[in-house]
Amino acid sequence: MHVKAIGDAAGAVWKILGAKGRIALTTLPKLLDQDNMVVQQGVGWLAREHKVEFEKEGRALYVKLTAHEADAYKKQPATSSSLCTPKTQRNNAASLCSLCLCGENHSG
Repeated sequence: MHVKAIGDAAGAVWKILGAKGRIALTTLPKLLDQDNMVVQQGVGWLAREHKVEFEKEGRALYVKLTAHEADAYKKQPATSSSLCTPKTQRNNAASLCSLCLCGENHSG
């Protein structure tokens, strides 16, 4: 897998969680219409950056944005409503934006 594909998936996961709230982990790939492995890697990326948290309910595992990230989503309506399309391909995780991991500058 390429870092860009995983970063794009992480951005898509971040946005759908911001819009919908808590979602079953197994449902994310279907909602995003993306490959399960790439979506799971995107979730892992967000978890590593402390942007999501998990809740177990019965046999189901749910994922949601942390309170801080949910607030960040709410403060960014212009960029939260659709997926970002990076102008240039990024190959370094450190260069990705902290908002949606697309690599763009959302500050203005």
